[in-house]
Amino acid sequence: MKGYKYFALGVIFTGVAVTYKDGTNLSNTSGVSCSFSYTARSVATDSKNRVHAIWKECPSESSVGKLYYRRSLDGGTIWEDTTRILFDSYHVGESSIATNNKDIVHIIGYGTSELHYTRSTDGGANWEPDTVIGTVGEAPSAISIATTGDSLVHIVWKEKEGSLYKFVYIRSCNNGLEWEPPVEVATARSISSPEGTFPPCAPIAPSDSLVHLVWHDIKDDSSGEIYYRRPIGETWEPAVRLTTDTLLSFFPSIASSGDFVYIGWVQGPWQDSLYKYYFKRSSNCGATWEDTVCLIQEVFVEMGMYGLVPQLAAKDEFVAVVWGTLVQDTMIIGLKYSTDRGLNWSAPTYMDTSFSMFPSLTIDDQHHIHIIWTLVVGGGYDIFHAKYSLVEVEEERNWELGTNNWELDVYPNPFKEKTVIRYSLNGNRTINDLRLTIHDLSGRLIREFTNLTNDQSMQVIWDGRDQSGNPVSGGIYFYTLTAGDYTKTRKMCLMR
Repeated sequence: MKGYKYFALGVIFTGVAVTYKDGTNLSNTSGVSCSFSYTARSVATDSKNRVHAIWKECPSESSVGKLYYRRSLDGGTIWEDTTRILFDSYHVGESSIATNNKDIVHIIGYGTSELHYTRSTDGGANWEPDTVIGTVGEAPSAISIATTGDSLVHIVWKEKEGSLYKFVYIRSCNNGLEWEPPVEVATARSISSPEGTFPPCAPIAPSDSLVHLVWHDIKDDSSGEIYYRRPIGETWEPAVRLTTDTLLSFFPSIASSGDFVYIGWVQGPWQDSLYKYYFKRSSNCGATWEDTVCLIQEVFVEMGMYGLVPQLAAKDEFVAVVWGTLVQDTMIIGLKYSTDRGLNWSAPTYMDTSFSMFPSLTIDDQHHIHIIWTLVVGGGYDIFHAKYSLVEVEEERNWELGTNNWELDVYPNPFKEKTVIRYSLNGNRTINDLRLTIHDLSGRLIREFTNLTNDQSMQVIWDGRDQSGNPVSGGIYFYTLTAGDYTKTRKMCLMR
């Protein structure tokens, strides 16, 4: 792929295969569209169930790129028209998006040697004029933006300074109206390995009152270790070294929610040039850290930049990570998630079977994972969105039919070959259009049972096949009982 370098991770796992057709093509252009990933984020959500996406787009791989924005008002089902924002007269570099407690949307990015910023105070309907909030040094990259509280906005980016890279931090205390002078918060060196050279990057993550910074470096005579730093009040605490291994540790990712902070990184090489992805957490806003665990066993590092580097997201008790996987010379996107603050993790889910890269994710207030990524489609590069539900869903109006008294369960669960879905309407026997549907994590319809009877207590047997009779992959599925306009949904797990 000309014009982009990428970092590929190969993972030996099995999971649910979901094709890109289950996602939504947001760009749908004949040119080159590219999402932002790793330190930058291409997707954000707010408290009103709106999804905000950004990407870079240009007519060809060698032409000037512009920044585009698109939003969904209903959690990612229907998307409004695309809007071009920021960088009216510049080639857009790396950009990143974030929202805050007041649903103000913030976007930051590079244009030539300047740092450009814009915001929307009405949820993305209108955007304020492009503002230059500072200059950047040599080879700026790896930009990251985060918000804390109602008014603080934090930005970190990387600049080259001789043989070192320095990380520069600026903040606004009034939602981007004014910006404080920049502060250098860390310096680092590139890490060299048999697979290439990995320059340091410093993603940031917000919690309720703090912002957290992580990066890799080779100081302290190490081969490459992970470092963490946070500000308390107006002062940044000294950096804390989180790893003490003889192997390389690099490309850290970070997320936080409440008092919990989560950090992951790539480490290796182990045998046969394989790398692993490690994870650790803090339950007290980064004051102390728990033991390290291996989240992905086999990772293959190939080539070199940020196109497939893992990215973490967190919301309440939910944590998720996306990464790039190389399977049979095809790059696809992998997903794992935890529903108990990182103690236990799901099996991998693979989103796509085509050439995919630059994944970015967030978790919304309703505990859906939203992923934006770049996909090769018909020789071009387009931006896609996919949505995964992490919780059981019940419609808000279910009480009108007394569905809180409905019985809906499945046994066995998990199951291998077949399971029995039982339902009871508890006296509601005059309901028309009674049916049962089964969907996968992306919302794709797998199986539908219609013309069901409502004679007090009934059941449906599912044999793990789709509507055409083909076996489906193992993984999480949702079964939904529908009566007219009202539904009730539960979750089941098919083991293969």
